[in-house]
Amino acid sequence: MERQERIYILTGGESRRMGRDKAWIEVEGRSLVHRVLAVAEEVAPVGGLVVSPRQTGSTAYQELARERTIRILPDRIAGLGPLGGLATALEDAGSEATVLLLAVDLPYLTKALLLRLLSIHWRVGSDMTLPLDAEGRPQPLTACYEGRLAPLVDQLLARGERRLRALHSELETLSPSHCCTIPSSALSDLSGADRFFLNCNRQEDLPLPSEDE
Repeated sequence: MERQERIYILTGGESRRMGRDKAWIEVEGRSLVHRVLAVAEEVAPVGGLVVSPRQTGSTAYQELARERTIRILPDRIAGLGPLGGLATALEDAGSEATVLLLAVDLPYLTKALLLRLLSIHWRVGSDMTLPLDAEGRPQPLTACYEGRLAPLVDQLLARGERRLRALHSELETLSPSHCCTIPSSALSDLSGADRFFLNCNRQEDLPLPSEDE
């Protein structure tokens, strides 16, 4: 069967800790959304940017959609967190597709990393494949999900879950074969590996500008 991978980027969260929409914050001269998009487009078709319904009318997002010929996908139901964003992506992609889910606030993702994740996911044949950072923490916002997970995701949302890690825990409980975790050592040969999972949740997380900026 031909592989049907799609990349979806979670962009329009509440950003309570940052205090503004993180997608448009600039890191090293480019907005976060442009940085992640540029990498994603080198790897696989981008299914869309998943945003809060209240942001679909945003001028900035509409201009980006026209500029990059990309779809803006409102969450099916607002306020369901990252797990709700995944549900929106899985529904859009369909049950036969592989979804590579990325967060907009990870400015140092690389083409080599995303290709490595997809390669391992296809090889092991799991439902969910996610990397671990150097401290062994799962990174479900840089992970592969099979479309067939949609019913389980909906069940978790119905139980009040909002975190992607709840899906990780559920799959590990069902069977280790459903979920593959990639140790940081399996990614350490890639250039920039020490910064892959540095995210920008708060103002203090943003890199300081260089002296010549």
